[in-house]
Amino acid sequence: LAGEVTIGNTGTDIRAIALDPFSDELYGASGDQLHVVDTATGGVATIGPFGSSGATVFNQIEALAFDPTTGALYASHRRSGGTDLVIQVDPATGAAIADAFGAGIGYVTFSSNRPAQESLLGLAIDATGQMWGMGWDDNNQHKLHTIDKHTGVALDVGNSSSVSGMTIDAVGTRGGIGPSGPLFEIQSEANS
Repeated sequence: LAGEVTIGNTGTDIRAIALDPFSDELYGASGDQLHVVDTATGGVATIGPFGSSGATVFNQIEALAFDPTTGALYASHRRSGGTDLVIQVDPATGAAIADAFGAGIGYVTFSSNRPAQESLLGLAIDATGQMWGMGWDDNNQHKLHTIDKHTGVALDVGNSSSVSGMTIDAVGTRGGIGPSGPLFEIQSEANS
């Protein structure tokens, strides 16, 4: 039976969290800011803004994920009326890394083989470095994807319930949480 224990109030609208696999620090995103969250009290220390790349301002971060093979922190940025973006973030400053995807390339576009899948609601990276994401479209269709973290190219690997946050444990079990609180184990069609 799942349950929850309140640790404390962060005092801010944190939309995404990720645990650094090397330092065990919990990071959170609220709008355009990266934070460190105290796991004992719930207190928040603001690190800084995600910044921008060209004319694109990263002010709607929806998901965070650390790569356990490299320590790199990734985030998804929601674009109203457009396909979401994947950025890499410097955990020390909160800023998007300007050349993370090549010279002058500060982000990649979430590019699903299902064109209607424009939104990227959840991110997680497994122990092999494979990025996973939860895509969503205006028809309320949720799809689990594998994502090439260097290009943003995504492959739909199965349907899902309404999942807004994702994580992967050390043995590769994918978990998710829905907007009204249900907790899920997420399986691709290959292993369901």
